[in-house]
Amino acid sequence: LLAAATAAAALGLSVDQIAAAASNLEAGQRRGRVHQLGNAISVVDDSYNASPVAMTRLLELLSSAPGRRVAVLGEMYELGEQTAAAHRKVGQLAAASCDLLVATGGEGAVELAAAARAEGMDPGTVHHVSDAEAAVRLLNTVLQSDDVVLIKGSRGVGLDRAVDALLGWEAT
Repeated sequence: LLAAATAAAALGLSVDQIAAAASNLEAGQRRGRVHQLGNAISVVDDSYNASPVAMTRLLELLSSAPGRRVAVLGEMYELGEQTAAAHRKVGQLAAASCDLLVATGGEGAVELAAAARAEGMDPGTVHHVSDAEAAVRLLNTVLQSDDVVLIKGSRGVGLDRAVDALLGWEAT
């Protein structure tokens, strides 16, 4: 947005014109779209992909959300030697940012959940599940009115299927 605004300003558009155009922007599919479920449950679908920086920024945003904060975090792929350390760091931040954590996937998700527990998160609020379908089954039993649910993970984890299931869409 900043790059586009700078280009628009260079082409002579006023700040007011740029702001008006920006107010009509929507997040791309699976990139931060907010959906409303029944019982005032908000689902933030950022399931397209994940990196340590993106996970950090969204957890920081989640930490300021009203209501109970639920993070469904999938593994981050293609991190090489940094894989374990990156998942530990995200788990530590999750402990400070959310009230309920669902770590989804294999070894990285196990590492993430363990780090959240080690950081002091109540073990009863930290869950590890193997895949998106298991995450949905768990969420269907624990979601409450006014929850804010962040769903983020690498594309290969398939958390888009979890979003679709929660929204009642047929998975694609």
